[in-house]
Amino acid sequence: MAGTGRFSLERIIKKGIEGLRDQGIKISAPSFPYSLIPLSLFFLALSLGGCQKAWNYRIQAATEKFKAAKVLMEKKEWKKAVGPLKTASKDNPFDSDIWHQLGICYQEIGEKGWARDMYKRSLELDPGNSGAHIGLGMLDWQKDWHRAEKEFVAAYKLAPREAATNRAYPLQHAMAVYFRTNGYTKKEIESRKIIRELYPDWAEKTADLADAYNLDKNYNEAVEYFEKTLSLLKDKRRLYERPYIGLAWAYFNLGMRRQAAQALDEAFKLNHWNGLGLYIAGLLSWQAGEISLAQKHLRSAANNCDDGRPLIALAELSQVQGNYDAAPLRSASGAELRPETEAARQYLDLAARRFDKDDFTLNELGIYYEKNGRFAEAVDFTIKAAQLAPENWRYRCRLYEISMAGGSEDKAWWFFKECERCAPNEEIRNLIYGELAVK
Repeated sequence: MAGTGRFSLERIIKKGIEGLRDQGIKISAPSFPYSLIPLSLFFLALSLGGCQKAWNYRIQAATEKFKAAKVLMEKKEWKKAVGPLKTASKDNPFDSDIWHQLGICYQEIGEKGWARDMYKRSLELDPGNSGAHIGLGMLDWQKDWHRAEKEFVAAYKLAPREAATNRAYPLQHAMAVYFRTNGYTKKEIESRKIIRELYPDWAEKTADLADAYNLDKNYNEAVEYFEKTLSLLKDKRRLYERPYIGLAWAYFNLGMRRQAAQALDEAFKLNHWNGLGLYIAGLLSWQAGEISLAQKHLRSAANNCDDGRPLIALAELSQVQGNYDAAPLRSASGAELRPETEAARQYLDLAARRFDKDDFTLNELGIYYEKNGRFAEAVDFTIKAAQLAPENWRYRCRLYEISMAGGSEDKAWWFFKECERCAPNEEIRNLIYGELAVK
Protein backbone atom coordinates (compact mmCIF):
# COMPACT_ATOMS: atom_id res chain seq x y z
CA MET A 1 0.00 0.00 0.00
CA ALA A 2 2.90 2.34 0.76
CA GLY A 3 4.41 1.70 -2.69
CA THR A 4 1.12 2.56 -4.36
CA GLY A 5 0.94 5.85 -2.49
CA ARG A 6 4.53 6.71 -3.42
CA PHE A 7 3.88 5.88 -7.08
CA SER A 8 0.76 8.07 -7.10
CA LEU A 9 2.62 11.03 -5.59
CA GLU A 10 5.47 10.53 -8.10
CA ARG A 11 3.06 10.59 -11.01
CA ILE A 12 1.45 13.77 -9.73
CA ILE A 13 4.80 15.50 -9.41
CA LYS A 14 5.96 14.32 -12.87
CA LYS A 15 2.79 15.66 -14.43
CA GLY A 16 3.45 18.97 -12.71
CA ILE A 17 6.99 19.10 -14.06
CA GLU A 18 5.77 18.29 -17.57
CA GLY A 19 3.28 21.12 -17.30
CA LEU A 20 6.01 23.53 -16.29
CA ARG A 21 8.22 22.38 -19.19
CA ASP A 22 5.37 22.88 -21.64
CA GLN A 23 5.32 26.51 -20.49
CA GLY A 24 9.04 26.86 -21.32
CA ILE A 25 10.28 26.54 -17.75
CA LYS A 26 13.45 24.45 -17.60
CA ILE A 27 13.49 22.06 -14.69
CA SER A 28 15.34 18.80 -14.16
CA ALA A 29 13.62 15.77 -12.64
CA PRO A 30 15.84 14.57 -9.82
CA SER A 31 15.43 11.14 -8.26
CA PHE A 32 12.28 10.61 -6.17
CA PRO A 33 11.42 11.06 -3.35
CA TYR A 34 13.91 13.03 -1.26
CA SER A 35 15.06 15.73 -3.63
CA LEU A 36 11.49 16.39 -4.72
CA ILE A 37 10.12 17.13 -1.23
CA PRO A 38 10.21 20.95 -1.67
CA LEU A 39 8.55 20.67 -5.05
CA SER A 40 5.91 18.24 -3.74
CA LEU A 41 5.03 20.72 -1.00
CA PHE A 42 4.68 23.41 -3.65
CA PHE A 43 2.15 21.36 -5.62
CA LEU A 44 0.33 20.37 -2.44
CA ALA A 45 -0.11 24.05 -1.61
CA LEU A 46 -1.48 24.68 -5.11
CA SER A 47 -3.89 21.77 -4.64
CA LEU A 48 -5.08 23.01 -1.23
CA GLY A 49 -5.55 26.50 -2.60
CA GLY A 50 -7.81 25.09 -5.29
CA CYS A 51 -9.79 23.13 -2.67
CA GLN A 52 -10.26 26.28 -0.59
CA LYS A 53 -11.63 28.16 -3.59
CA ALA A 54 -14.00 25.29 -4.36
CA TRP A 55 -15.14 25.16 -0.73
CA ASN A 56 -15.73 28.91 -0.64
CA TYR A 57 -17.81 28.59 -3.78
CA ARG A 58 -19.92 25.85 -2.17
CA ILE A 59 -20.41 27.93 0.99
CA GLN A 60 -21.54 30.89 -1.11
CA ALA A 61 -23.95 28.70 -3.08
CA ALA A 62 -25.34 27.20 0.14
CA THR A 63 -25.83 30.70 1.59
CA GLU A 64 -27.77 31.83 -1.49
CA LYS A 65 -30.00 28.74 -1.39
CA PHE A 66 -30.55 29.23 2.33
CA LYS A 67 -31.64 32.85 1.80
CA ALA A 68 -34.02 31.80 -0.95
CA ALA A 69 -35.51 29.14 1.31
CA LYS A 70 -36.00 31.65 4.15
CA VAL A 71 -37.99 33.91 1.81
CA LEU A 72 -40.26 30.98 0.99
CA MET A 73 -40.59 30.07 4.66
CA GLU A 74 -41.66 33.62 5.51
CA LYS A 75 -44.48 33.12 2.99
CA LYS A 76 -45.27 29.77 4.68
CA GLU A 77 -44.44 27.93 1.46
CA TRP A 78 -42.85 25.12 3.42
CA LYS A 79 -42.86 22.47 0.71
CA LYS A 80 -41.16 24.76 -1.81
CA ALA A 81 -38.51 25.68 0.75
CA VAL A 82 -37.43 22.05 1.21
CA GLY A 83 -35.71 21.87 -2.23
CA PRO A 84 -33.26 24.79 -1.79
CA LEU A 85 -32.55 23.76 1.81
CA LYS A 86 -31.68 20.21 0.72
CA THR A 87 -29.33 21.63 -1.91
CA ALA A 88 -27.80 23.93 0.69
CA SER A 89 -27.28 20.99 3.05
CA LYS A 90 -25.33 19.15 0.33
CA ASP A 91 -23.15 22.18 -0.40
CA ASN A 92 -22.54 22.86 3.29
CA PRO A 93 -23.39 19.79 5.39
CA PHE A 94 -21.74 21.29 8.49
CA ASP A 95 -24.17 24.20 9.01
CA SER A 96 -26.44 23.36 11.94
CA ASP A 97 -28.99 26.03 11.05
CA ILE A 98 -29.64 24.60 7.58
CA TRP A 99 -30.64 21.26 9.12
CA HIS A 100 -32.70 23.09 11.75
CA GLN A 101 -34.68 24.97 9.08
CA LEU A 102 -35.16 21.75 7.14
CA GLY A 103 -36.62 20.25 10.31
CA ILE A 104 -39.09 23.15 10.60
CA CYS A 105 -40.23 22.69 6.98
CA TYR A 106 -40.69 18.95 7.35
CA GLN A 107 -42.61 19.48 10.58
CA GLU A 108 -44.92 22.02 8.94
CA ILE A 109 -45.76 19.67 6.05
CA GLY A 110 -46.42 16.77 8.41
CA GLU A 111 -43.23 14.76 7.82
CA LYS A 112 -42.49 14.33 11.52
CA GLY A 113 -39.99 11.50 11.12
CA TRP A 114 -37.86 13.53 8.72
CA ALA A 115 -38.26 16.58 10.96
CA ARG A 116 -36.93 14.66 13.96
CA ASP A 117 -33.92 13.45 11.97
CA MET A 118 -33.14 16.98 10.81
CA TYR A 119 -33.34 18.41 14.33
CA LYS A 120 -31.10 15.65 15.67
CA ARG A 121 -28.56 16.26 12.90
CA SER A 122 -28.62 19.97 13.75
CA LEU A 123 -27.87 19.23 17.41
CA GLU A 124 -25.07 16.82 16.48
CA LEU A 125 -23.37 19.70 14.69
CA ASP A 126 -24.23 22.30 17.33
CA PRO A 127 -25.56 21.11 20.73
CA GLY A 128 -26.23 24.77 21.54
CA ASN A 129 -28.89 25.20 18.84
CA SER A 130 -31.86 26.12 21.04
CA GLY A 131 -34.28 26.18 18.11
CA ALA A 132 -33.64 22.51 17.38
CA HIS A 133 -34.42 21.67 21.01
CA ILE A 134 -37.71 23.57 20.70
CA GLY A 135 -38.47 21.70 17.47
CA LEU A 136 -37.97 18.32 19.13
CA GLY A 137 -40.12 19.45 22.06
CA MET A 138 -42.94 20.51 19.73
CA LEU A 139 -42.79 17.08 18.06
CA ASP A 140 -42.99 15.24 21.39
CA TRP A 141 -45.28 17.27 23.65
CA GLN A 142 -48.57 15.55 22.80
CA LYS A 143 -47.19 12.00 23.13
CA ASP A 144 -44.32 12.23 25.61
CA TRP A 145 -44.60 15.35 27.75
CA HIS A 146 -41.62 14.56 29.98
CA ARG A 147 -39.28 14.24 27.01
CA ALA A 148 -40.70 17.40 25.45
CA GLU A 149 -40.30 19.27 28.73
CA LYS A 150 -36.59 18.39 28.85
CA GLU A 151 -36.11 19.76 25.33
CA PHE A 152 -37.96 23.00 26.16
CA VAL A 153 -35.97 23.54 29.35
CA ALA A 154 -32.72 22.86 27.46
CA ALA A 155 -33.75 25.53 24.94
CA TYR A 156 -34.43 28.03 27.73
CA LYS A 157 -31.10 27.37 29.42
CA LEU A 158 -29.24 27.94 26.13
CA ALA A 159 -31.15 31.00 24.92
CA PRO A 160 -33.41 32.47 27.63
CA ARG A 161 -34.48 35.59 25.77
CA GLU A 162 -35.42 33.75 22.58
CA ALA A 163 -37.38 31.16 24.56
CA ALA A 164 -39.13 33.82 26.65
CA THR A 165 -40.47 35.59 23.55
CA ASN A 166 -41.61 32.40 21.82
CA ARG A 167 -45.40 32.29 22.17
CA ALA A 168 -45.85 28.53 21.69
CA TYR A 169 -48.07 27.26 24.50
CA PRO A 170 -46.19 23.97 25.17
CA LEU A 171 -42.88 25.84 25.53
CA GLN A 172 -44.30 28.48 27.87
CA HIS A 173 -46.08 25.84 29.96
CA ALA A 174 -42.86 23.82 30.33
CA MET A 175 -40.96 26.96 31.32
CA ALA A 176 -43.63 27.90 33.89
CA VAL A 177 -43.40 24.45 35.49
CA TYR A 178 -39.59 24.66 35.51
CA PHE A 179 -39.67 28.13 37.09
CA ARG A 180 -42.13 27.03 39.81
CA THR A 181 -40.14 23.90 40.65
CA ASN A 182 -36.93 25.88 41.03
CA GLY A 183 -38.21 28.94 42.85
CA TYR A 184 -38.21 31.55 40.06
CA THR A 185 -41.69 32.89 40.79
CA LYS A 186 -41.34 36.16 38.85
CA LYS A 187 -40.23 34.28 35.75
CA GLU A 188 -43.16 31.89 36.20
CA ILE A 189 -45.53 34.87 36.22
CA GLU A 190 -44.09 36.05 32.88
CA SER A 191 -44.78 32.68 31.26
CA ARG A 192 -48.24 32.41 32.85
CA LYS A 193 -49.12 35.86 31.47
CA ILE A 194 -48.21 34.80 27.93
CA ILE A 195 -50.32 31.66 28.29
CA ARG A 196 -53.30 33.70 29.49
CA GLU A 197 -52.89 36.08 26.55
CA LEU A 198 -53.03 33.06 24.24
CA TYR A 199 -56.07 31.56 26.00
CA PRO A 200 -57.96 34.34 27.85
CA ASP A 201 -61.09 32.17 28.28
CA TRP A 202 -59.26 29.13 29.73
CA ALA A 203 -60.21 29.35 33.41
CA GLU A 204 -57.54 26.91 34.65
CA LYS A 205 -54.77 28.97 33.08
CA THR A 206 -56.08 32.14 34.71
CA ALA A 207 -56.05 30.25 38.04
CA ASP A 208 -52.45 29.17 37.35
CA LEU A 209 -51.47 32.82 37.00
CA ALA A 210 -53.29 33.68 40.24
CA ASP A 211 -51.46 30.84 42.01
CA ALA A 212 -48.14 32.22 40.78
CA TYR A 213 -49.02 35.63 42.25
CA ASN A 214 -49.81 33.94 45.58
CA LEU A 215 -46.42 32.22 45.55
CA ASP A 216 -44.78 35.57 44.79
CA LYS A 217 -46.68 37.07 47.76
CA ASN A 218 -48.38 39.50 45.40
CA TYR A 219 -51.75 38.90 47.01
CA ASN A 220 -53.72 41.78 45.48
CA GLU A 221 -52.95 40.51 41.96
CA ALA A 222 -53.83 36.99 43.12
CA VAL A 223 -57.26 38.19 44.27
CA GLU A 224 -57.86 39.89 40.91
CA TYR A 225 -57.08 36.81 38.84
CA PHE A 226 -58.92 34.36 41.10
CA GLU A 227 -61.98 36.61 40.73
CA LYS A 228 -61.52 36.46 36.95
CA THR A 229 -61.24 32.67 37.19
CA LEU A 230 -64.54 32.49 39.08
CA SER A 231 -66.18 34.73 36.49
CA LEU A 232 -65.07 32.39 33.70
CA LEU A 233 -66.21 29.30 35.60
CA LYS A 234 -69.62 30.76 36.44
CA ASP A 235 -70.17 31.58 32.78
CA LYS A 236 -69.51 27.89 31.98
CA ARG A 237 -71.47 26.68 35.03
CA ARG A 238 -68.74 24.39 36.29
CA LEU A 239 -67.43 25.68 39.60
CA TYR A 240 -64.85 23.87 41.73
CA GLU A 241 -63.10 24.80 44.97
CA ARG A 242 -59.61 25.73 43.75
CA PRO A 243 -60.18 29.47 43.05
CA TYR A 244 -62.03 29.89 46.36
CA ILE A 245 -59.12 28.28 48.23
CA GLY A 246 -56.67 30.57 46.42
CA LEU A 247 -58.80 33.58 47.29
CA ALA A 248 -58.95 32.51 50.94
CA TRP A 249 -55.14 32.25 51.08
CA ALA A 250 -54.66 35.67 49.47
CA TYR A 251 -57.22 37.33 51.76
CA PHE A 252 -55.71 35.63 54.84
CA ASN A 253 -52.26 37.01 54.01
CA LEU A 254 -53.74 40.45 53.37
CA GLY A 255 -55.24 40.37 56.87
CA MET A 256 -58.80 40.31 55.48
CA ARG A 257 -60.11 37.50 57.69
CA ARG A 258 -63.82 38.02 56.99
CA GLN A 259 -63.33 37.76 53.21
CA ALA A 260 -61.05 34.73 53.71
CA ALA A 261 -63.73 32.99 55.77
CA GLN A 262 -66.38 33.76 53.13
CA ALA A 263 -64.19 32.29 50.39
CA LEU A 264 -63.65 29.15 52.50
CA ASP A 265 -67.40 28.77 53.04
CA GLU A 266 -67.89 28.71 49.26
CA ALA A 267 -65.02 26.23 48.84
CA PHE A 268 -66.40 23.86 51.50
CA LYS A 269 -69.80 23.81 49.78
CA LEU A 270 -68.00 22.18 46.86
CA ASN A 271 -65.49 20.03 48.79
CA HIS A 272 -65.34 20.03 52.56
CA TRP A 273 -62.19 17.87 52.67
CA ASN A 274 -59.79 20.09 50.76
CA GLY A 275 -56.55 19.88 52.77
CA LEU A 276 -55.31 23.40 52.03
CA GLY A 277 -58.73 24.82 52.80
CA LEU A 278 -58.82 23.06 56.19
CA TYR A 279 -55.30 24.35 56.91
CA ILE A 280 -56.37 27.95 56.22
CA ALA A 281 -59.48 27.41 58.37
CA GLY A 282 -57.24 26.25 61.21
CA LEU A 283 -55.06 29.36 60.92
CA LEU A 284 -58.12 31.61 60.89
CA SER A 285 -59.50 29.92 64.01
CA TRP A 286 -56.12 30.25 65.70
CA GLN A 287 -56.02 33.98 64.94
CA ALA A 288 -59.53 34.31 66.36
CA GLY A 289 -58.39 32.62 69.59
CA GLU A 290 -60.51 29.50 69.01
CA ILE A 291 -57.74 27.03 69.84
CA SER A 292 -59.87 23.86 70.05
CA LEU A 293 -61.49 24.60 66.67
CA ALA A 294 -58.06 25.40 65.19
CA GLN A 295 -56.73 22.03 66.36
CA LYS A 296 -59.74 20.25 64.88
CA HIS A 297 -59.27 21.90 61.48
CA LEU A 298 -55.51 21.35 61.47
CA ARG A 299 -55.83 17.66 62.36
CA SER A 300 -58.29 17.20 59.52
CA ALA A 301 -55.95 19.11 57.23
CA ALA A 302 -53.02 16.88 58.24
CA ASN A 303 -54.93 13.87 56.88
CA ASN A 304 -55.89 15.56 53.61
CA CYS A 305 -53.04 17.94 52.74
CA ASP A 306 -50.27 17.19 50.24
CA ASP A 307 -47.55 18.68 52.46
CA GLY A 308 -46.59 18.92 56.14
CA ARG A 309 -47.70 22.47 56.94
CA PRO A 310 -50.70 21.41 59.08
CA LEU A 311 -48.47 19.19 61.22
CA ILE A 312 -45.94 22.00 61.68
CA ALA A 313 -48.79 24.37 62.62
CA LEU A 314 -50.03 21.84 65.19
CA ALA A 315 -46.53 21.73 66.68
CA GLU A 316 -46.47 25.52 66.98
CA LEU A 317 -49.96 25.53 68.43
CA SER A 318 -49.03 22.97 71.09
CA GLN A 319 -46.22 25.26 72.22
CA VAL A 320 -48.61 28.20 72.54
CA GLN A 321 -50.77 26.11 74.87
CA GLY A 322 -47.85 25.61 77.29
CA ASN A 323 -46.96 22.54 79.36
CA TYR A 324 -43.28 22.71 78.50
CA ASP A 325 -41.17 19.83 79.72
CA ALA A 326 -37.70 21.31 79.43
CA ALA A 327 -35.65 24.23 80.75
CA PRO A 328 -35.57 27.44 78.65
CA LEU A 329 -33.19 27.35 75.68
CA ARG A 330 -31.14 30.25 74.33
CA SER A 331 -30.34 31.12 70.73
CA ALA A 332 -26.92 32.05 69.40
CA SER A 333 -27.80 35.71 70.05
CA GLY A 334 -28.68 34.90 73.68
CA ALA A 335 -32.45 35.33 73.28
CA GLU A 336 -34.61 32.97 75.34
CA LEU A 337 -36.39 30.31 73.29
CA ARG A 338 -39.50 28.36 74.09
CA PRO A 339 -38.74 24.66 74.50
CA GLU A 340 -40.79 22.13 72.61
CA THR A 341 -43.61 20.17 74.19
CA GLU A 342 -43.73 16.41 73.73
CA ALA A 343 -46.71 16.90 71.42
CA ALA A 344 -44.74 19.36 69.29
CA ARG A 345 -41.88 16.89 68.95
CA GLN A 346 -44.29 14.19 67.82
CA TYR A 347 -45.93 16.42 65.21
CA LEU A 348 -42.55 17.54 63.84
CA ASP A 349 -41.25 13.98 63.75
CA LEU A 350 -44.38 12.85 61.91
CA ALA A 351 -44.01 15.65 59.35
CA ALA A 352 -40.35 14.73 58.76
CA ARG A 353 -41.15 11.02 58.32
CA ARG A 354 -44.37 11.33 56.30
CA PHE A 355 -42.97 13.92 53.90
CA ASP A 356 -39.31 12.89 53.78
CA LYS A 357 -39.38 13.08 49.95
CA ASP A 358 -41.16 16.45 49.80
CA ASP A 359 -38.68 19.32 49.50
CA PHE A 360 -41.37 21.92 50.33
CA THR A 361 -42.16 20.34 53.71
CA LEU A 362 -38.49 19.85 54.58
CA ASN A 363 -37.87 23.53 53.83
CA GLU A 364 -40.85 24.48 56.03
CA LEU A 365 -39.32 22.43 58.85
CA GLY A 366 -36.08 24.36 58.32
CA ILE A 367 -38.01 27.63 58.65
CA TYR A 368 -39.65 26.39 61.86
CA TYR A 369 -36.32 25.48 63.47
CA GLU A 370 -34.69 28.75 62.35
CA LYS A 371 -37.52 30.75 63.97
CA ASN A 372 -36.84 28.83 67.18
CA GLY A 373 -33.11 29.56 67.03
CA ARG A 374 -32.14 25.95 66.36
CA PHE A 375 -29.84 26.66 63.43
CA ALA A 376 -28.19 23.23 63.19
CA GLU A 377 -31.58 21.51 62.67
CA ALA A 378 -32.65 24.29 60.31
CA VAL A 379 -29.55 23.73 58.15
CA ASP A 380 -30.03 19.93 58.18
CA PHE A 381 -33.62 20.06 56.94
CA THR A 382 -32.90 22.76 54.35
CA ILE A 383 -29.95 20.74 53.00
CA LYS A 384 -32.29 17.76 52.59
CA ALA A 385 -34.71 19.99 50.67
CA ALA A 386 -31.88 21.24 48.45
CA GLN A 387 -30.77 17.67 47.73
CA LEU A 388 -34.27 16.76 46.55
CA ALA A 389 -34.47 19.88 44.34
CA PRO A 390 -30.87 20.51 43.23
CA GLU A 391 -31.77 23.37 40.86
CA ASN A 392 -33.91 25.29 43.36
CA TRP A 393 -31.85 28.36 44.21
CA ARG A 394 -34.13 29.45 47.06
CA TYR A 395 -33.08 26.55 49.27
CA ARG A 396 -29.42 27.53 48.88
CA CYS A 397 -30.37 31.13 49.56
CA ARG A 398 -32.12 29.95 52.73
CA LEU A 399 -28.98 28.06 53.78
CA TYR A 400 -27.01 31.28 53.31
CA GLU A 401 -29.50 33.22 55.46
CA ILE A 402 -29.65 30.56 58.20
CA SER A 403 -25.86 30.36 58.40
CA MET A 404 -25.56 34.14 58.64
CA ALA A 405 -28.23 34.24 61.37
CA GLY A 406 -26.42 31.48 63.23
CA GLY A 407 -23.07 33.29 63.08
CA SER A 408 -21.39 30.89 60.58
CA GLU A 409 -20.22 33.42 58.00
CA ASP A 410 -17.69 31.11 56.30
CA LYS A 411 -20.36 28.49 55.74
CA ALA A 412 -22.80 31.20 54.64
CA TRP A 413 -20.53 32.39 51.83
CA TRP A 414 -20.01 28.82 50.68
CA PHE A 415 -23.80 28.47 50.36
CA PHE A 416 -23.91 31.79 48.52
CA LYS A 417 -21.47 30.42 45.91
CA GLU A 418 -23.62 27.29 45.65
CA CYS A 419 -26.60 29.56 45.02
CA GLU A 420 -24.70 31.16 42.13
CA ARG A 421 -23.67 27.82 40.67
CA CYS A 422 -27.21 26.49 40.41
CA ALA A 423 -28.22 29.32 38.02
CA PRO A 424 -28.64 27.83 34.50
CA ASN A 425 -27.74 31.03 32.63
CA GLU A 426 -26.78 34.69 33.03
CA GLU A 427 -30.39 35.90 33.09
CA ILE A 428 -31.24 33.74 36.12
CA ARG A 429 -27.95 34.64 37.80
CA ASN A 430 -28.81 38.34 37.57
CA LEU A 431 -32.31 37.58 38.91
CA ILE A 432 -30.79 35.82 41.91
CA TYR A 433 -28.44 38.75 42.59
CA GLY A 434 -31.40 41.14 42.42
CA GLU A 435 -33.50 39.18 44.91
CA LEU A 436 -30.57 38.69 47.27
CA ALA A 437 -29.84 42.42 47.14
CA VAL A 438 -33.43 43.15 48.19
CA LYS A 439 -33.07 40.77 51.14
